[in-house]
Amino acid sequence: MSVLGLVCLTFVWSAALWVLASALSSLNPSPKAAQAIWRGAAALMFAPFVASAFMPGVGQVAVQALPGLP
Repeated sequence: MSVLGLVCLTFVWSAALWVLASALSSLNPSPKAAQAIWRGAAALMFAPFVASAFMPGVGQVAVQALPGLP
């Protein structure tokens, strides 16, 4: 995976986490639960970086699996 792909994936992932955390927070949870929701979302924002460290060749495998196009 290229650096640009990782950055784009991180932006999309962060936006999805923000939407989910906002939706959960709009349900009026207790203050402790709301804080846990946002802390969990903040911790999960690093997931693409951790995954790219353990699976660096995911992008190359996907490209190699495609047949040659005429």
